Parts: sequence; structure tokens; C-alpha cells
Amino acid sequence: MRQSVSRSSVWLSSFSEEEGIAAVQRRRAEPLPVLDAKAIATALGYDPLLIALHSDSDSTPEPTSVVRLFVERSLERLAASEGSHTAGEYRLALMSLSLEMLKRKQLV
Repeated sequence: MRQSVSRSSVWLSSFSEEEGIAAVQRRRAEPLPVLDAKAIATALGYDPLLIALHSDSDSTPEPTSVVRLFVERSLERLAASEGSHTAGEYRLALMSLSLEMLKRKQLV
């Protein structure tokens, strides 16, 4: 299983400083000074996925906060569109699945 996942995976390296700054600035609705963009890109480790997930409304540009907000927003959208479960119920299911995966050490 792990080998089949590895074959279909895409591995990316971090952005360079210039690429990170440019990516942060492109994601903004309004112009952002270079120093502010650099601070955000640096806080996110120049990681392309974290920069893509970070939004204007995120107050703290730190990796765990960006991922947490992404998951929360996704669960809220899912609950709103499907209507069969609440975001809290989806969150509990996701946490249960995560715990079981950790117990079995089968993250992939």
C-alpha cells in the first residue's frame, strides 16, 4: 500500500524566499508590503501548501493554526452542504479515525 501511495505522490520542496514572498502577495485580495509578506512566508516555513491554505482572515500565520483553520472551515462547509451531520460530528469522526490510525501506525 505504501509503495502505491508513494508512486502517486508529488513531492515539493519549499519555496525560496523570493517565491514565498511572491506567493503570499498573490494570495492577498489587497496589496501587502514586502516585509509583511516576508514575515508570513517565513512563519509558514516557505511551505507551498501552508501558504496556499493561509487566508487573509487568519490572524496568526503559524503552521498548526493554518491547518486547524483549514480543517474547521472544511468541516463547516461539508456540514452546510450535506446537512446530514453537524461540523462537530464530522470533527469527532475525523478525530476517531486519526486516533485509530495512530494506534495502528498506518498513516498511509
